[in-house]
Amino acid sequence: MHFLKTLFALSLVVSMFLSSNSSWGKEANPNKTPLLRRAPIIGLIQEGRLPILVKGREKSKVRIQFREADSDKVSATSWYPLKSKNDFTANLWLSEVKPATSYEYQVEFEKAPPTDWKKFRTLPASSQPGKLRFAFSSCLREKYRPHFIFGFLKEESLDFMALLGDNIYGDYDGNLNDIDKIKRDRGYREKLLQEGEPLPREDSVLESFRQKYQRNFDKHFQEMSAALPIVSTWDDHDFGEDGSDGTYPYKEISKQVFNETFPVQPYLEPEGGLYYRFSAANVDFFVIDSRWYKSPMGPDGPEHTLLGEKQLQWLLEGLKKSEEAGHPFKIILSSMSWSDTGGDRSRDKKWFDNWEGYAEERKKVLDFTRTHQIRGVFTLSGDQHFPSFNVLNWEESMKPLQQSPNSVLFSLASNPTALFDLSASPLDYKRAVGETLPPGVTHPGIREIYRIPWAIKGHPSEPYHAKKIASIYALVETDTASPVPSVTVTFKELDFEEGKLKELYKIQIQAP
Repeated sequence: MHFLKTLFALSLVVSMFLSSNSSWGKEANPNKTPLLRRAPIIGLIQEGRLPILVKGREKSKVRIQFREADSDKVSATSWYPLKSKNDFTANLWLSEVKPATSYEYQVEFEKAPPTDWKKFRTLPASSQPGKLRFAFSSCLREKYRPHFIFGFLKEESLDFMALLGDNIYGDYDGNLNDIDKIKRDRGYREKLLQEGEPLPREDSVLESFRQKYQRNFDKHFQEMSAALPIVSTWDDHDFGEDGSDGTYPYKEISKQVFNETFPVQPYLEPEGGLYYRFSAANVDFFVIDSRWYKSPMGPDGPEHTLLGEKQLQWLLEGLKKSEEAGHPFKIILSSMSWSDTGGDRSRDKKWFDNWEGYAEERKKVLDFTRTHQIRGVFTLSGDQHFPSFNVLNWEESMKPLQQSPNSVLFSLASNPTALFDLSASPLDYKRAVGETLPPGVTHPGIREIYRIPWAIKGHPSEPYHAKKIASIYALVETDTASPVPSVTVTFKELDFEEGKLKELYKIQIQAP
């Protein structure tokens, strides 16, 4: 056993050396095509079409050739010009794409050889019962590359991967928010140097956003994104800075680079926030944006909002329509935890930067689901840097059907409108402990079922971050084809000493 631990540790060191001293560490290009700067990222089917985002190196024309796996019939997208104004990126649309089908594709440039053929599989049909397997997490800091966790995720046989924010850290490892101030005030630059703060590498906010993604999406990420559909949203640090809200001065730049990085999604407001809906295997997904419309942290009240009025109504009506259509599960993908027990309070701020700080708006959602008897609602989130499982809108009668130290089984029969809140993070960051909650705060209708032991609650003497780096995600399996539909969520952590994944906790929810 000691030999295996030593061998794995050596392999990590060698991989880190190679990643930082080869083309992988500088500008990873798994396809090894001269004009391809980063591996493609695969999107979701939208009305029979599917976007693949391509990032080139220079002005050129690009297209994708594709075919069903093992088929001789090859189709192609239109040629698309790559331009510097959007950093030589393009969404190339594959047409007449079928659900639950394996495809092969290659990227072709006018001035360079095509890439090797890559394979991916589309999501199951939206309205047909079936099984679905995906993972979610967030918080991926450049400082902790290489990101081995994506290699393990690639082996999970997923239908898609959901990245729920903090895909880069704009305000860490060279704070891009300092760039304009450094230009205006040379003394500020000297102050940062005296304090030992790293300076931004680029001389513009736009280019800094771009290069942070380019550096952070390393070989391990790219090998996954080129073969697996990616669902994405942002949180405060990739929006721009800790505790970001709708007043953030660089949010238009941040959005531009986000759209240069990820495939276009079916956004409800292309000129506004990044919220959208998709469906697969009779499960409806609602990806919400809790930054673009967010009110600054402060006292809660009727005008205090995370989602904004239009997005909130879209979410409520979407949940209602999903219930009316008979879909057993509705999954909200959210960057922020919905419970109070995560307690993500930004440093030096009094108010909480999660749904606890916007409890009146959260109550509107919970009351709406209860009033309209909307069943099987889940919120999946990241941000808090530890995995947890909470039940919101719960009643005393709701008891587990089975429970062990490492698992729990619930049935919606005892409380159909309970909302299940699950959070999994960080993908690659330091572990965190739970925040101390203000005196006198109660948690009506919120019941914490699981929190990883190293996330200690209510100990002000504990450091906010423990020393150990963690790589955590949640594996989600939905089954709407069985006589008893279910959702199973398994929290997993990469054990760096053993060189393998370990299962932390498993939750299963059955529909009545």
